[in-house]
Amino acid sequence: MCSTAVDGAKPVSEEPSVWCFLGDRTGDNNQALALAEALGWPFEVKRLDYTILRKVPNRIVSSGFFPLTRSARSTVAPPYPDLIIGVGQRGVPVARAIRTASGGRTRTVVIGWPRCSPAVLDLVVTTANYPVPSHSNVLKLPIAMSRRRPVADGGRDPRWAALRRKYPGPWWGFLVGGPSRHWDLTPELVERALVRLTALAAEEGATLAVVTSRRSSASLRDAIARVLEETGTPDLFFAPDDPDRAAYQRILGTVSRLAVTGDSVAMLSDAVASGAEVALVLPEARPAGRWRVAASRAWTRMGGLGWERDLEAFWAEATDAGLVGSMEDPVNVGAPDVAALAAAWVKSRLALTAEHCVFAGAGALSSERSHPAAPVPR
Repeated sequence: MCSTAVDGAKPVSEEPSVWCFLGDRTGDNNQALALAEALGWPFEVKRLDYTILRKVPNRIVSSGFFPLTRSARSTVAPPYPDLIIGVGQRGVPVARAIRTASGGRTRTVVIGWPRCSPAVLDLVVTTANYPVPSHSNVLKLPIAMSRRRPVADGGRDPRWAALRRKYPGPWWGFLVGGPSRHWDLTPELVERALVRLTALAAEEGATLAVVTSRRSSASLRDAIARVLEETGTPDLFFAPDDPDRAAYQRILGTVSRLAVTGDSVAMLSDAVASGAEVALVLPEARPAGRWRVAASRAWTRMGGLGWERDLEAFWAEATDAGLVGSMEDPVNVGAPDVAALAAAWVKSRLALTAEHCVFAGAGALSSERSHPAAPVPR
């Protein structure tokens, strides 16, 4: 066990200390916090602000405090922690600079897409939609981590309880996102999916609830409202500006079947984690986008650094794992607790270097033999 601190290192403590870097994206922050909470160690949130230098590619310069504003630099002063958790590319230079300043004792876990070689990082936890080359320190999860917790059957909310009394049968849900860089989610596509879904729900005597996101266009919402009116489906249409802002979590905790547009990895991951049967509604690929994604995918498979998100790879992984199906054949074999799986993997990998005092309290992480490496899901 380490008994003294070097420049930038923290004093000895009984548990590893953790810094959790947060930015301005709620989904990214939720993933970082989910892992930090699953590790079960004390952690401190560091909300970082960046200058225009954040746009310097990590492939060119991937270490330094240069992307931070002056005020943000003061929040990452020593004593440095045993572990830093970050998401995406922005915090990578800062985390690597801290590792250097701590004499190599601070370790880093980057979630998602660091946009640099994983070989220069300690650990990377990612999903198949990101073009991260396979590496011994990379864990690829079947779905994204999340802190969202479904509210079982609407909880104690009076409005929700009244809706459940009015519609006592089984409930289904339709989660609708919006277009993304290389994928179109047109009103016509959503309209066709919703018509089919309302017909299937009517056959099963189910009540259908529709939830849109902030990326859903006005034309998408108009198409949904039109179909619900024409089919006589109960008016259970929840938009982000709806007074019931917790409708998303309540839907996840109430429904037995979910159709989800595939443009959002976070939304699809939430659906799978809810335990409901999931049907994937595929957006339409733009021709140029399909070519760019295919080229990026091929380059990544050869060990290079890809440049495009690959939603098709994520859909394939989820489908092959039995986590999502089609409108006619929705499935969900049950997703693992991916945050717990990632936490176990992180602990096991960090345990390999405990003798080098990665943690001040390294005695609890004494050997590779007592902490075998967690399996990596594919």
